[in-house]
Amino acid sequence: MRKNQIGKRHVILLSFSIDNSLLDSSWDWYFDFYFCISAYVFFFLSFWIRNRETLRKAIQAQKTLDQEKKSILSQ
Repeated sequence: MRKNQIGKRHVILLSFSIDNSLLDSSWDWYFDFYFCISAYVFFFLSFWIRNRETLRKAIQAQKTLDQEKKSILSQ
């Protein structure tokens, strides 16, 4: 479910960028620059948060396996 929501955001941002490129104004490149920076920050943070959560789960699973291994070996 979460991947679908993120995919929809990508499509919305992409379509907004395409529509924005059709504008012809003096501040257009400022807007494009800040839009690109904010999109980069958004995607970097979402990627980092997802990886941090995955890493935390992997570490917890490894600790659980180590505890089970110790209990089996001690028997």
